[in-house]
This record gives sequence, C-alpha cells and structure tokens, in this order.
Amino acid sequence: MGQSPGKIPGVEVAQGAPKPKGCSEAPQGGSLNFTLDAPGRSAAWLYLVLPDGHEGSSILGVDSRGGEFYLQLDSGKHRTGDTWHVQLVLPSGFDPKGVKYMWILDPKDGRPQGATRILDPCAKCLDSRYARDWNKREGAKYSPMAVVPDRRALYDFDWQGVKPPDHHLKDLVIYETHVRGFTRNPDSKLQDWDSTAGTFLGFIQKIPHLLKLGVNAVELLPVYEFDETACPRKNPENGEQLCHFWGYSTVNFYVPMQRFSSRDRIGAAIVGFKTMVRELHRQGIEVILDVVFNHTAEGAWGEHYWHSWAAIAKNRYYILSHGQDTNYTGCGNTVSANDPMASDWIVDCLCYWVDEMHVDGFRFDLASALTRGGDGKVSMDPLLMRKMAQEPKLQRAKFIAEAWDCSWPDGYLVGKFPSGGPPRWAEWNGIFRDTIRCFIKGDAGKKGDFATRICGSSDLFKHNGRKPFHSINFITAHDGFTLKDLVSYNGKHNACNGENSGDDHNNSWNCGHEGETGDGNVKHLRNRQMRNFLVALFMSAGTPMILYGDEYGRSQRGCNNGWCQDARCWFSWSDAEREENQLNRFVRLLISLRKQYSGIFNRTEFMSNKDIWWRVHWDDPYNYICYVLHDHQATGKGYAGLLVAFNAGHEVRSCDLPTDKPWYRIIDTNLAPPKDICEDEASSTKIGSHNYVMQPYSCIVLKTYSDKSSIKQFATADAEYGAHQDINLHMKEIIRRRMSMEFTSSLGTPTLQDVGRKQSDAAMERVQSMVRMRSLMSGAFLEALGEEDVVSKQEVSFEPPKRQSSKLLPPTLPIGPAKPELGCKGTQVLARDVGNKKIEVWLHPAVSEDGVVFELRATAFGEGDLIFHWGVIERPGAAWTHPPEEVLQSSWPARSKAIPGAVQTYFGEEEEDGFRRVFITFPSKVKVAAVNFVLHEPPNAWHKAGRSDFSAEFPQAPSLFKSAADRAVKADSAGKTVRTTWWKVHGGNLMGITGVSAEGALVHFITDLDEIMLHYGSGDAYNKWLFARSVNFQEAPESGIREVVVQLNPDEVTHRLMFVLKFPGNLWVKDGSEDFKLWLPEDESFAQAKVASQKALLAKAESQEGLR
Repeated sequence: MGQSPGKIPGVEVAQGAPKPKGCSEAPQGGSLNFTLDAPGRSAAWLYLVLPDGHEGSSILGVDSRGGEFYLQLDSGKHRTGDTWHVQLVLPSGFDPKGVKYMWILDPKDGRPQGATRILDPCAKCLDSRYARDWNKREGAKYSPMAVVPDRRALYDFDWQGVKPPDHHLKDLVIYETHVRGFTRNPDSKLQDWDSTAGTFLGFIQKIPHLLKLGVNAVELLPVYEFDETACPRKNPENGEQLCHFWGYSTVNFYVPMQRFSSRDRIGAAIVGFKTMVRELHRQGIEVILDVVFNHTAEGAWGEHYWHSWAAIAKNRYYILSHGQDTNYTGCGNTVSANDPMASDWIVDCLCYWVDEMHVDGFRFDLASALTRGGDGKVSMDPLLMRKMAQEPKLQRAKFIAEAWDCSWPDGYLVGKFPSGGPPRWAEWNGIFRDTIRCFIKGDAGKKGDFATRICGSSDLFKHNGRKPFHSINFITAHDGFTLKDLVSYNGKHNACNGENSGDDHNNSWNCGHEGETGDGNVKHLRNRQMRNFLVALFMSAGTPMILYGDEYGRSQRGCNNGWCQDARCWFSWSDAEREENQLNRFVRLLISLRKQYSGIFNRTEFMSNKDIWWRVHWDDPYNYICYVLHDHQATGKGYAGLLVAFNAGHEVRSCDLPTDKPWYRIIDTNLAPPKDICEDEASSTKIGSHNYVMQPYSCIVLKTYSDKSSIKQFATADAEYGAHQDINLHMKEIIRRRMSMEFTSSLGTPTLQDVGRKQSDAAMERVQSMVRMRSLMSGAFLEALGEEDVVSKQEVSFEPPKRQSSKLLPPTLPIGPAKPELGCKGTQVLARDVGNKKIEVWLHPAVSEDGVVFELRATAFGEGDLIFHWGVIERPGAAWTHPPEEVLQSSWPARSKAIPGAVQTYFGEEEEDGFRRVFITFPSKVKVAAVNFVLHEPPNAWHKAGRSDFSAEFPQAPSLFKSAADRAVKADSAGKTVRTTWWKVHGGNLMGITGVSAEGALVHFITDLDEIMLHYGSGDAYNKWLFARSVNFQEAPESGIREVVVQLNPDEVTHRLMFVLKFPGNLWVKDGSEDFKLWLPEDESFAQAKVASQKALLAKAESQEGLR
C-alpha cells in the first residue's frame, strides 16, 4: 500500500553519510544507511517495500500483508557532492532483514509512483530466486529488487580462525572451474544432491578431489548475480532451452549468485560463499574470482525489465559514441572503467570481496577494455590501475589480466598490460597457448618459439620488470576446446548453440578422425597428445592453469563456446573415476613432480644458459627438441638434472643421451599407464644405452643424479590426500549445519532452558545433538549436562609454541606440561632423511612413572608451523587409533588434539642442536606396538616415508610368532620339500611356508598382523597372474596370531605364488611397488608326477587320433 512521502511509521529519518556505498546496517542493528552516486540528479526518492508476512509489520503498526513507502530526500540535507544518502533510525526490536528497496531519480511531474525503479549498483543482496529455480522461465520476467541482508551474514560470520593461505604467485597451480558445472552432474553423488548440487555448499564436498590433484588455487567463473534466463534461444538439435551458463553478464557485482545458493533465505548466498571460501582456505587452496567489469548485463538481449547504471548516469558508467553504446567487448556495451566515479565503484567492489568475503585475487575478463578512456582509446597509465595499486585493502590481492578485448590490434596487450605502479599484474599468456598447441601438433618451424615459452616468455615480461610467474600458462580454458576436444576435433561443432559463434582458429588436430571413434590407434595417439600438452604446461617456467575436467579428458563434443550450454559443460565424476589410474593419475603425479622441482619451474628469474642446456638443431624445421634442466637445488652431492625431449612429429627419433651420466626414465607418454609416469624416482627405469628411441608424437623426461639423496618422491599428492582422511567427514558436517550455525553470535554458552523444559525427550536429544555439532565445528566440545541442564563448554583447540615468524596460530589455549625428564639417552628406533631434512625417533625410560617417553626430532624444517600428525598402532597391521586422554595431555611442548582418525601435536622451537622436538609419555599400561605418523607443514606440505606412513616400532615382549612359525614348519615338512620366506609388513611379521609334493603344493601363511585378507594366484615367467582367489586369515592357536593354508592342485603349480594383502579400510599392500612373490621349492616327486601326467595326456591324444 502506498504511504505519504517521507513518512514511515516509527522510523526516524536522519541525514546519513555518503559512505559506505550501498545499504549498510549498523553492526548492532538499530539503523540503516543508504547511499547512491548519481551525478547531475536534482531529485531522489528511496522506495521501500515491507514484504508480505515480514515479522516487523506489527512493530511498524502496518498490515501484515506488508506495504510500500516512498521516501523523498532533501537535496540540501541528504546530498554530499554527487552522492545521495539517508539514515533510517529503526524502532526498537525491528529487524530490517528482508526489506526491499530501490531508487527513483528525477521522476516526471515529481511523482515517484510509476517511475523507473533503479537497482542499487552496490546492493549486497537481491530478491532473485535460488538454486532450485535455475533457468526457470515461468512467472514474471527477471526483475530483481535490492534487499537488506541479514546483518549476521556480513558482521557475524564465523571464519573459525582460518586465514587466507597467502601463496606466492610463483607457487600457484590454478584450477579454472565453474561452481555449478563442477558438481551439478547426478554422478557427483553429493550429500543432499537435490539441494546442494551446483551450489557453493556442493562445491565444498569436492574439495578432497582438488587436494588429491594437487592444485592450490581455484579460479571461479563468475560467481556474482547474473540472469541465466537471459538467453532466448533453444538448442536446434533437441529443442532444449539454453541458458546463460558461464555468467559473463553481470546484474550486480556485489551479490553472490543466488542460484548458487542451496538455501532460500535472506543472505544465504553470502553465507554459502563465505563457507566455501573458508573451507578452501582451511585446506590451503586460494580463491580467485573471474570478474567482468568490462561490460554489464543491462539491456542485454533486448530485455529491459530492470535498470541500474544506465538509469543513474549512462554517460559516466559507459563509454559512449554519439550518445550510443560502444562495443569493445562484443557484448553490447563497454564500462567506462576510468571515469573517476566508475573507477571508485570498481575499487570499492574489489575491496568488498577481499575484505569481507576473503577472496585472494581476481582474473579480469577482457581486461584491455578496462584501460580505455572515455574516448575509447587505450591508455598505458589508466586511472583504474593506479587506484587499485594505491588501495591498501588490495595489497594482498592477486591481479590477473585477460590482456585483450574485441578491438584489434590496439586491444591486444599481452606482455604490456599496465600495472599502475610497480610490476604486479600477471597475464593469461595467450601466446603460450597458441605456441604450445602449434608445436605439439607438429606445425613446422616452432622450436624457437616453443623454447621461449617454456623458459618463461622473457620476450613478453622481462622488459617491464616482471618475472616468469607473471605469465599464466595454459593450454585450454573455459573459452575454447577442452583438452580432450583439442585432440579430437579439427573444427568447432557449435550448432547446439543455435548460432555461428566460437573461434575458428583453434590450432587443434583430431589425430585422424573427427570426434568420437573406436579406432585404437587414433585413441592411443590422442592419449599421447593430451599427456604431451600437460608435460609442456607443467614443466614450463611460469604459473600453470588447468581447466576443470582436463584431468580426466572432459569433452563438450566439439563445442568450443559453451557459454549457453548447461549439462554439456558438467564435470563427470563417473568418467573421472574411470580415469583414476589413467590420465587422472598422470596429472596429479605431474603436478607433484613440478612441486618437487620448484627451483626449476617456480622461478623468480628467467632461465638462462646456466639453467638449461639445449641439445637441438635449431635450423631443422621438424619439431624435435631436447634440453637438460640443471637442478641447482638438488639435495645430494654431485650433479642432478632432468632431460626433457619432445618428438612432435610423425617420425621415430633417437634421443642421444649425455654419455657421462646414468639416466633414469620418469616419463614416456608413449607408454601405457602406469609406465607413462613413475610414482617416484627410486622406482624409475634405468636406461641401458646411450640413446632413447622416441615414438612419433611423444615426449620423455629422464633424470640423472650422482647421489641417491637427490631422489624425489612424486606421489606427494597421494600422501596429502591420505593424510586428510578426516576431510570428507568434516565437509559433510558443514553441509548438515544450519545457516545460523555459521554466525559468531550463536557461539555463546547455550542452555537447554532456552528451548523450554516441557519438550519431549526426543526433542531434547535433538537440541543436544545440534549444540554438540555446533560446538564441535567451532573448536569446542560439550562436557556433560549439569544438574540444571546447563551445557558447559570447554575449549579443546590447541596452541603451538610461540614463534614470532609464524603467521597462522591456532586459538590460544593452555600449554602442555613441563618438558619430561629422561631416564637415559634412550634407544633410537627410527632415522630417516626427507630430502634435505631429517627425522629421528628415540624411546626413553620415563623417570616419574613406569612407561616410555617418545621423542621425535626434526631438523631443517624451518621456523614455520610443523605438526606431528599421528596415531597409535596397538598391534601390527592395525589401523591408527587415539591413545587415552592422559597420553594426549602428556605431550610437550603443547598438549595434543584428537581429530577424526588421527592426533595432532605441534613441534617446539629449534633448539641449540638444530632439532625441533615433540615428547609424548606412554604409561606402561597403554598398549603400543608402534606410532605411525606423517609430518605436516601448513598449509599444504605433507611428508611421508615414500608412499607409506613413517612407523616407529616399540620393542615388544618375546612374541608367540616364532613358536607359531616353528609349529607350522614342523607340520608342513612331513613328506614335502619345504621353503620358508619371511617379510616385515606394516611393523608386523609374515611368514610363508611352501611345501611341494606329488599331490601339488601347500602354502601356509603365519602372521601377527591384524585382520587381513590374502589375494593370491600362481604366476608365470612374466609375473602374470594365471588365476586369482581370496581368503581371510583365521585365528591361530597362539594368542594374537593368524594363519591361512592355501592348497594348489598339480596343474596350478608354477615356480612362484603371487599375492597381495588387503587390510581393513580397503588398504591394499604390496611388496614395495610389486606384488609379493613366494618361490616354490623344486621337488623330485612332483616333477616326476608332472612328467607322468604329461605323458598320459599325450598318449590319450594319440589314441584319439588313431581312432579317427
């Protein structure tokens, strides 16, 4: 219902302030401030709508069906310069959350009713629909209003002490992805898929995939409000309604995309986005947003159902020519980013995302358009870049330019994008993309350009003081072919878009057949080419970026412009699972290899002749290139380096190896998995000749070293993933939480009196469960319910030893007990080198009580946080368990924290002998066979013993294992030739007793390991399994011992029995990198019986032949 101008029941209208921009509520509530920059306007009205059923209706004394109010502003009181502003002082108890508002400027005849309503460009929340209504066309046209958000979403969000990772740009591995496309596929198997798929909360559930892959930054396609229904076309192939999927058509730059929110609540998109950022940061993954300030969605597709910048000051917000929009962006309009007012708006928006939403950086779409002045000309010293460089709130943010727009050639600024100050901006290196594509597919004469690109593109970045890491290297991105399509299609197939869009210059090659094929040779060539591209990407100087799905070979079926496609652009989790041990494995090991050789690839200076040795004939137009990268940071003595060679053509080429060094194969893309890339250099294959034959369209990476300590482990990503066993559980807890649980205002000590004493026991149990879950996720736990039903809260977070250099410290908590007294020097039970680092474990008799003091020493790990991530093994082969609370309390220098599946203890400061230490006291009553552990250097470095956890075994009392083994040998030796073999497995013992006789073979296994299964079969001369069977170990007569007996028929007996062991939790264990082999003894009676059997078969065959 309409109200008289300037009158809102119970609300006092005050002058207000020109800042902050948009609508802001006082942190403790009670007032609202509204602002709008509107130069040249003489009259302004604030239009307010109280929604139907708003809980504040009764306080204002209006009808519960809501109402509308027109508030006229006084230009003398409510305007400062070009900014209109007003403050509304609210009546006590009134919560403005959900109140809608718009602006009206210079209405005709001075009457606001019926005038154009203008959307606040700085609104933080809109009344648009949520995830369940994605691309919904029914009902009214898209025409959002600004909404006063839940102030808790802005002021009270619980970041739980999680800080941005703050990685250096040189160390980033960027993963470009789309929030909806990443998890919308039904095969994502998300918890609550119907509500969370394609949303910020759905994205959280797939963070473990990113960790396992090894990326440490996500670059998200637009995540602020856009109208996905602003695409009127249908797919001509199937009649499907298309949509604006990518999101490069912004409606409001401050509002997180509300169709990415799973909850239909005011401010839910803000909370969902913040929760996603927090959980990514918790795992050491930065968040970079793709921002589209070069144009807006205003007036797109001829739709004019909402109005914003153009209705405020079109000649200030847009670059115009003769009063009409210019089109440097290909999208219908171009933002005048260097207008003083428009540039202030852009900088304020960036500050909001960094300061309030905690994002780490921005990729600026068509960034060259942002350098243009009001006349449309490119400036090399644009106002916007100067303001961004000078803004303190943006000092930690990373800036990445897509350094071109749709005007050629003046808009192509790759290698010369202006920084507005000291060299800072990174750039998408489109020249890197084009050069690598041409070289790998065999275009002649590309060797020199290829060499320049892999060395950091010094021709583009060195002249203006920038570094190799300012080059964002990529092969594919959202705009263009996926990696799979790049090797599967010669041309675009975009008929599904209903338009002739997309680039015709793809530098792609279909490898002999357009699109999908069953031809094995073509498929093998495509697999090689994808791996060749990936090696070129990750083994180049610069900052690599990979497109989502390229790790498994995602295809868009030849569509190279998926802007309006939805399902076609979804990540397929079932396809990714099928490629788990194929391309997926190759990518994650390759990323890990890059991290291990960070000194070569994560460079701060461009490569020179001291870093690389070229072994190439530059005048030969054929694309064969070979070079050696010197590893100046090798940990061992003597020389170490990598030889890399690409044979990007149809010829077989011989790679001549330097003859004075041994060479080991790490990568050969011509080989089938798992030989295409080794898991660690210790298992790499030594090359026995002075040359390596390279097949067409393949590449190799070889390693040479003089000292074994230079050997590196590439499966770090797998180790990190394994050490994060609690992540999935944590993510599921996050998804189950109610939105209010993300606010610090809900962290006060709860009481069950608050929910009433008359509730049923079932209701009371639900309340307790909710409170416990909230307290668990906030770093506190509930001890018990007191006699008066008051829940007490005890902090269980933990504090590391104080170090001034440490940036991230957990919440303050009581320090652990005094450093324990040691009875004597003790016994060393573990000593391992981890690259140039070293760890030792010593066991000492406890002085103050009967027990053992466990001492872990670590050296050369630096001054940052170092965490002992461990668990107790109660018997050999058992899973990690938590020790009793008294053990956790005994640790020094800080008490330990139990988390799901493990325990965490912080190391102390470095002592005079160079070691940092952890001490833990185990009373004699605590049963310990071993302590298994990994070491964690936050945010994302994990150290293991190769592919296994470190294991410090405790001396045990004389075991019954020997007596059990003696019993088995004695029993199995009767009438047979016997051989025994003994292994140490996971800190336990395993013995195999093989007996062979004329009746076949009997194999008896004895172990003191916990519950395990034997998976076995006979092996031929090539170690190929002839059959496979499984059997579980059973309890033996001796306590704590298990055994199993396997019988082989004579025709099943070969020289060896192959087997692997399966532990609980689906853990499969081999003998290093190969299956266990148990060699069977030679037995004369068995040999004679086999000869007799063969003669009998031969005689039978001859008899049957005679009958014919």
